[in-house]
Amino acid sequence: MAEEVEALAPSASTLLGVDIGTGMLGVAVTAPGQHGADFVSRFFATWVGIPQDAVTGLAHTTLAPYWARLLERERLRSRQLAARAGDVTVEVRGELVVLLGDAVTIGRSTMRVPSLEGIGADEAERIRAS
Repeated sequence: MAEEVEALAPSASTLLGVDIGTGMLGVAVTAPGQHGADFVSRFFATWVGIPQDAVTGLAHTTLAPYWARLLERERLRSRQLAARAGDVTVEVRGELVVLLGDAVTIGRSTMRVPSLEGIGADEAERIRAS
């Protein structure tokens, strides 16, 4: 239940002793919500240097489809429980998850996209269209 998720106090050393597999960044814990939230969650990413993420879009991209199927609704309200708790509205649109809510920018970055030269025309068009 939500109270159990909120009360969790995992030790970093215990978490680091758990093999979460290659390519995984952390572990999300979730339960049915309360006080207007459809579900609650916490996200622990100790393996990448983040003991607990306050409010993370990454976890919600996985939790949203799970709860949407369970509750048979596409739009849900979530409360991520942490010292700096926050609310996220999620909307599942097919394979796409849209996150809605207020956010604070804590960093900006630029991503370099590799040249499309040398790849097939079909693949180049798919990349341009996405």
